[in-house]
Amino acid sequence: MKFVIFMLTALVCLFASIVMSLAAPLGQEDRDRAEDAAVRAAMEKGAKEADVLVSFFGKIVDQNDNPVENAEVKIGLKHYDPNQPDKLFSAIKSIIFKTDKSGLFSVKSEKGRELYIGSISKDGYEFVFSENQNRGFDYQLNHTDRHIPDEAKPVVFHLRKIGLTTFLLEKNNQEIEIRPDGKAIVVEIFKNRNYYAPDNNKLFPGFAVSATLSKDTRNWVLTFKGKHEGDTVVMLDRLIYEAPAPEAGYLPSTEVKVTLQPNEILGREPIYPHEIEVYLIVQSAKPKVFTRVKLRIFPREEEKCIITYDMTVNPYGERTFEYAKAIDKYWDVRMFLQKEAIHALCNGELPPKPNIEKLIEQAKAEKEAKQKSESH
Repeated sequence: MKFVIFMLTALVCLFASIVMSLAAPLGQEDRDRAEDAAVRAAMEKGAKEADVLVSFFGKIVDQNDNPVENAEVKIGLKHYDPNQPDKLFSAIKSIIFKTDKSGLFSVKSEKGRELYIGSISKDGYEFVFSENQNRGFDYQLNHTDRHIPDEAKPVVFHLRKIGLTTFLLEKNNQEIEIRPDGKAIVVEIFKNRNYYAPDNNKLFPGFAVSATLSKDTRNWVLTFKGKHEGDTVVMLDRLIYEAPAPEAGYLPSTEVKVTLQPNEILGREPIYPHEIEVYLIVQSAKPKVFTRVKLRIFPREEEKCIITYDMTVNPYGERTFEYAKAIDKYWDVRMFLQKEAIHALCNGELPPKPNIEKLIEQAKAEKEAKQKSESH
């Protein structure tokens, strides 16, 4: 009997020691884990509570303020998503809408904290980011600049309706350096040696620029004109896709004046604007073609002025600057049209206007026939 009591006592003591060991104070690793869990729970609670009911009203119009029906609008909504624990504050819900006949779309009964317009698209239209810079909207209640939706005043976004397309000669991301000595620098669309053109490049479209600097005001004056005698130009402050009509204010030359701004940081010395962006349209006399030049002007005090430019020429005598992008899928078509246009312009003539759709269909058929032949 005593032995049984002894054994029972021993088992009770052993059980008690096990219980006490389990109830011992947590180690540092366990405490850290518990603290991390508490922090995580607090963050999840904060992320969830930051979400509010989101409503948004938008309208899509073209460059003439006409509503665009059936445009696709892709929206991203930042919200709390328990199924994405690694994206506690950055989970994005994607929503796609189609505009109605009035160009309207709306978001209702969604929960989140921020909404942004990812893209707007429709065949035959172009989304220009520079014309749609305000695409993010904050809904957090504690932010003073949070978006207040108003169905009667929808947020307006723009799509540009694309006109008739054609093949264009292009020269992009070029740079020249102008000194204030009044000497003109002539810029051409192409150099003959690179494109097998005839030796006569005097008729190539282009432009000329010269600069002077006033000793009194220290202001730059840049003068732009066409490359050839008889060329006329017009300067615009925005990008256009159709040159103004020949009677719309073209002049033998045009000027850009760079005005000094007071330098409030560095003291009394004046500073020049960081960048000026303008658009030059050249109407060539011979051959009669239109050229669009996007100019970015960077004055550098009194020493020099850096000008970067993109030049686009319609070689067919038309005013449109809408490029048929499908051409770029077929290198042979593009090179054929480019060489044909350059040869004609060098001789003071206009190249024959191409049937681009037919050329692309032929190139596509040839490519498919070649792939079929190679597979057998």
